[in-house]
Amino acid sequence: MQIKAPITTEELKSYYQFRWNELRRPLGQPLGFEKDDLENISFHLMLVSNNDILGVGRIHFIVNNLIKKAQIRYMAIDKKIQKKGHGSKLLKELENIAYENNVKHIFLHARESAIPFYLKNSYKKIKKSYILLNTIQHWYMEKKI
Repeated sequence: MQIKAPITTEELKSYYQFRWNELRRPLGQPLGFEKDDLENISFHLMLVSNNDILGVGRIHFIVNNLIKKAQIRYMAIDKKIQKKGHGSKLLKELENIAYENNVKHIFLHARESAIPFYLKNSYKKIKKSYILLNTIQHWYMEKKI
């Protein structure tokens, strides 16, 4: 398996399709709901095996009061390969992007079902943040690298 950035138009199309399939389609959301207005200023990574995407993740930077932070969003790993360390490898590569850009503080909003994964990767659970589509509780989590 390889972790790489989607570069070609076809790779980007497949990347967003995977994101929608894993994160939004199960919630009954239409195609397009897997994107936001920060896509063009974000770093995207995907886990690929034999040209099949098996995982995705994104990181972008936020400057607030002269403090630069990074937010990880849209992490998803194919259910068939979860709990085998692939998600942790993808997360570590996203964290490396932050580190290489002199960002030491990363935060995210995790679904309750993903909290054990992020705790295992040294994120701290801080507080409830929002409820997606009035059904999925998210928690604000952070990590200093």
